[in-house]
Amino acid sequence: GYRDSEKIEIESDQANMTLVQKQKDEEAQRAREERDALNKKIMADCEKLLNPKITAAEMSQCLAPVTAIDPNLPDHIRLMAEAEKIQADRERKEQEEKDCETKVKEMQALFDTAEKTQAQGYAFKAIKQYKTVTETDLPDPKKLKAKAKKRIEFIESKIREKSETSISMADTFVKEGKLKDAIITLREAVVYDPDNTD
Repeated sequence: GYRDSEKIEIESDQANMTLVQKQKDEEAQRAREERDALNKKIMADCEKLLNPKITAAEMSQCLAPVTAIDPNLPDHIRLMAEAEKIQADRERKEQEEKDCETKVKEMQALFDTAEKTQAQGYAFKAIKQYKTVTETDLPDPKKLKAKAKKRIEFIESKIREKSETSISMADTFVKEGKLKDAIITLREAVVYDPDNTD
């Protein structure tokens, strides 16, 4: 009897331990299922936050309960990556827009400088500055390159007109015997059109 009772006691203890282990396993399984269900709900809620204005910080805050349990879940990693990409793309686009805006302002400044120079009466300097506008690689949404080309054509036509008028006046002075006036007129013509060989 004693040995049988020992054997029964051992078997009883083992059965109790098995039963206790089974209960612990069932509790752990229930806890896992509850945690998985909660994670799934949190992931679904966080998925709804994905929009063009989402930030990585907002997604991280939404995913915080999941992160505390298991930050290596595939959906957690995917949602964080998507939020980070959306934010990075948005910031890159904003920076590109700022850069473009700055370049457009640079183009406008070049054109305005040429306009000011022309208004001051410096024709050749203005032509050079307008040519800088036409040759630049800066963005041109206001079509300033076309305006600069027209300004160059206008200034060059005015220079030719002034030069031709001066040469004609000098010819008249020569015919009238007013050589001094002819020389003064030709000197003025050279100032307006130094490349003219007529």
